[in-house]
Order: sequence, then C-alpha cells, then structure tokens
Amino acid sequence: MVGRVSTTMMFNNLSGALQNNLQNLLRLQQQQATQRKYFKLSDNPSEIARGLALETSIIANSRFIETQKDGVDMLLFAEQTLLIANDVTLRIRDLVIQAGNGSLSRAAVNAIADEIDALKMQLLDTLNAKIGGRYIFGGTKTTTRPFVMDG
Repeated sequence: MVGRVSTTMMFNNLSGALQNNLQNLLRLQQQQATQRKYFKLSDNPSEIARGLALETSIIANSRFIETQKDGVDMLLFAEQTLLIANDVTLRIRDLVIQAGNGSLSRAAVNAIADEIDALKMQLLDTLNAKIGGRYIFGGTKTTTRPFVMDG
C-alpha cells in the first residue's frame, strides 16, 4: 500500500531538514569561533578527557620550564657571587702574607689591617647576596640572613 504524500507532510519534512541544517551550521560556527570541537562532556567524553589531560601536561611543562629557568639564573648568580668571594679571599690571603713580612712599618701593617677589615665586610655582603628577595646561600632558610659578623 502506497501512502499518500500530503502538502503538510512535505512541509514538515522540509522544515525538519532546515532545522537540522541550521543546528549543524550553528554547531560548526561555534566550533570555528571558539576553536573547540566539543562543548559538553557528553559530546565525546574520552576525547575531552584526553584533551584535558594534554592541557594539564602543557601547564605542568610550562611551569617546569619556568622553574628550570629560575634555577639556572640562580646558579649563574651563585657562580658569579662565589667568583667574587674567591677574589676577595685571595686578596685577604695576599695581604696576610704581606703583613707577615717583618720589615713593614706599624703604619703599613695598620693600613693592611684596615684593608682586610673592609674586605671582610665586602665578603660578608657578597655571601649574603640575594636574588628575587631570597638569600642564595641561606639553604632552606632563604629569608634569614645566612652570615653575620660575630664579635
């Protein structure tokens, strides 16, 4: 038995097809505008979960890279600081050897002592160097001054 095609039935079919096409067009426009393929977890749960895992990995990697850069900067700064401290201690050593010479006058020995005192203060300041508000030689106590002059 062949059914009769009425005008109402044709209109309803055409209307439904147009509605589906408009919904598809809207979905595609949303995807293009937001650069996202899915909008709800129910659209494709496994692919959305994988995408979220990738986003989490990207964020973790960017934090790792940032932390690594900070570490390298801190090590470079610490190296420079230690080179300065080494130069100061070598100068103090040279002055102590020079002061041990018995032929120096009392004024010369006092001048060497004054220079050594100034170098000790410079060494103290160098070893208490900060980067980013933290003492680099403070160990785990980066907010506490690591070296103080003991009387």
